[in-house]
This record gives sequence, structure tokens and C-alpha cells, in this order.
Amino acid sequence: MNEVYTPPQSELNFKNNGVMGIIDDLAHQGTFRLLVLSIITLGIYTAFYIKRQSEVINNYVDDSAKISKLLVNTIFALAIISIPIFIIYFFVDDVQILTYLDYVGYVVDYLYIILSLVWAFKGRNRMNELLGTQNNESNWFNGIWTFIFQELYFNYKVNTIKHSQ
Repeated sequence: MNEVYTPPQSELNFKNNGVMGIIDDLAHQGTFRLLVLSIITLGIYTAFYIKRQSEVINNYVDDSAKISKLLVNTIFALAIISIPIFIIYFFVDDVQILTYLDYVGYVVDYLYIILSLVWAFKGRNRMNELLGTQNNESNWFNGIWTFIFQELYFNYKVNTIKHSQ
């Protein structure tokens, strides 16, 4: 009974070679640009960003660790649904319809925010695992900043790591 302890293995395995290859693939724009385009498009651009980054991350991980297409597509759908609600709100005078639109808009917006937060932490966790970073290292994707700034922090961190190469 002389068993040797082996540490648990991660479910994440590289499909493509090179840890920093993922950073090169993810870094394609500045964080300020992401912010401005997200504001101008009322969140639609953020949904496109999430979809693009998820596809890149999914190319580097095993099937069991992929970011769900259902999650990404739901975020995208919620972003699209929020636009007509926002536009209709300006053209309706009926108080009952406006009240209903408020409730629907709140539900859509809250779901969008919650699912975007879920995506941000999924992306964060996969990046920390892929990069093999620990909590005290400079390449670590911080949980507090991820919670506060979500996609903006993710993009900022990717760009910071790329520029430090």
C-alpha cells in the first residue's frame, strides 16, 4: 500500500500549442474602443465581443471546458431584444404599456447583466488555467475586477499581458 499522491489534473488541455498564442488571438482591440462601441451600440457590440472571445477560448480548451454556445447565444439574443424595447419606449404614450415595457426591459437587462457576469468569470477561470497563473502573479485575472468591469476588464487584462510579452 505504498501509493504516491498525485495532484489533481485540470480538465483544460491545450488544443493549440503555445500558451501565449491565445493572448495573441484574443487581443484585437483597445479597451476604450470596446467601451465606446458598446455604448454606441447599446450593448450589441459587447455581445459580439463575447461571442468572438468565446470562440477563441474554445479553440484552446477541451470540449468539457468550452464556454457554452447556449450562454453566448442567450447573451446575444438578450442584447438584440433590448433594442426594440428601448426604441418602442420613446414612441408609446400609454401608461400601462410603458409599465409593461419597464418590467420586460428590467428582466431583459438583469438577465443580460447576470449572464455577462457568468461569461466573464468563465472566461477568467479558463484564462487563469490556460496561463497557469496563481493569485499573486501579474498575469492573474482578478475576481474583483472581473466582477466590477466584466468584459472591459477581460479585454484590458488580455491587452496588458500582450504588451508585457
